Amino acid sequence: MLNFVFISAIVFALGVSTRSFAQGTSATAGTVTANPANASDGIHDETQLGITIISGNTNSQSYTIGEIASYGWDSNIVKGTLHYLNTTANGTNTALLWDSMGRYERQLSPNLGAFADQVVESDVFSGVVQRNSTDLGGQYSFWNRSDTDKLVTEFGYRYITTQYTTNLPNSNVPTTVNHSLRLYAEIDKAISSTTTGRLWAEYVPSLSNSNDWLFNFEPSATVLISKILSLKIAYLYKYHNLIPPNLTVGSDTAFTTTLVAKF
Repeated sequence: MLNFVFISAIVFALGVSTRSFAQGTSATAGTVTANPANASDGIHDETQLGITIISGNTNSQSYTIGEIASYGWDSNIVKGTLHYLNTTANGTNTALLWDSMGRYERQLSPNLGAFADQVVESDVFSGVVQRNSTDLGGQYSFWNRSDTDKLVTEFGYRYITTQYTTNLPNSNVPTTVNHSLRLYAEIDKAISSTTTGRLWAEYVPSLSNSNDWLFNFEPSATVLISKILSLKIAYLYKYHNLIPPNLTVGSDTAFTTTLVAKF
C-alpha cells in the first residue's frame, strides 16, 4: 500500500512518461523537441522533468529530461534544446533516446523570418545510432499575437546524414546521406486563462527518393500551476515511410506528462 501511494505521488507531481514501440520502429525526425515558444529580448529558460518509478512485483524506471534556452536581441534569437529519455524494466533497457539542437533566427519583418539550425539525435530502439540534420529556410507567421495565440509555418532545405543500427561491427555501420525539403506548421491557442493547446506537424520528403519521407505531429496541452510551474501533456507520432534496415515497422509514438518550469 505504501509503495502504491509513493508511486502515485511521484507520477502526479513529476509526470509519467510512456513510449510505444512496434517490432522495430522507425528513425526519429530532427526537430520534434525543438519548438519552444517565440522568445523576446533577453534570456529565457524552460526545464521539463518526468519520472516514473514502479517497484514490487515488477521494477521499472523511466526518466524524461528536457531543456530549452533562448536569448533574443534586436531582431535576432539564438536557441538551444536538449532532450533525454531512458526507460528500464526489470534491469533491461527498453527505451533510450536523446537529441539536441542549436538554432539561429532572424526576424526580417513582422511576419517573415529566416532560420538556420543543427540537430543531432539518437534513438537506437528506432534503428538510429545517430542522425545529423542541418536546416536552412524561412519562417512565416500568419498571426503571432502572443505565445498562446499564433500560427507559424516554416519551409526550407534539410541535409541529413544517418547512421542506422545493423548486425555489422561498428566500423561497418552504414551511413546514408539525404537531401530533403522540410515543411512545418505550429498553432498555439489559449483554451482558458490557465490552459494552452498546441499542435505542430512536420513533413520531410526526400529530393532523391520519392518513397523516402518523414511525417511527425504532436498535439499537447499545458496547464498553468503557478507563475513558474505548469503541467504539460503531449502525444507524439513519428512515421518514416522508408523503413530503416533491420526494422519492420515505420511508426513510433510517445505519450508524456511532464512538469515544466519557465524562467
